[in-house]
Amino acid sequence: MSTEEPLYWGLNARSYCTLIHVSQLSSFIIPGLGIILPIVLWIAHKDQNEDINQHGRVTANWLISLLIYSVICFVLTLIIIGALGFIALGLMNIVFAIVAAVKANKGELWLYPLSFAFFKRTPKESYVTSSKKHCDLRSLSKGVSMLKRLQAYPIADTAIASVNNNAMCFGF
Repeated sequence: MSTEEPLYWGLNARSYCTLIHVSQLSSFIIPGLGIILPIVLWIAHKDQNEDINQHGRVTANWLISLLIYSVICFVLTLIIIGALGFIALGLMNIVFAIVAAVKANKGELWLYPLSFAFFKRTPKESYVTSSKKHCDLRSLSKGVSMLKRLQAYPIADTAIASVNNNAMCFGF
């Protein structure tokens, strides 16, 4: 009986998730490929591995957000500010892709800043997607103290769910 982990296009899940993020940079070789390739990589194996699905979702959310920001910058080029926006978007895309790829290689899910959530993440998902569960006593105590402060607000239900999730890690 073999205990080997499944391969996705010859790569293990972590490497495949890293490839999803790095593939955005392929637009520097062939324009437009950096939008199509990550989505194709995601769709090809999203039903076979939850980590691949989650990394694909956050990447797709960033790419769609990037397109929206690009349209806004295009309109703003009429008053010259858009050119600076395009430069900023290009630099952010490079930096974000590299950071996300490094995190993916460590087994972590990194949420791209400034991206809209078009594809929602699953509720069970933690921000660390490897077999490690991110919960420590410090985050639990922070959650409890925050819950006490937020009890008067409607968002308290969300805080309660977060604290309960962390408390389950410790068997409370």
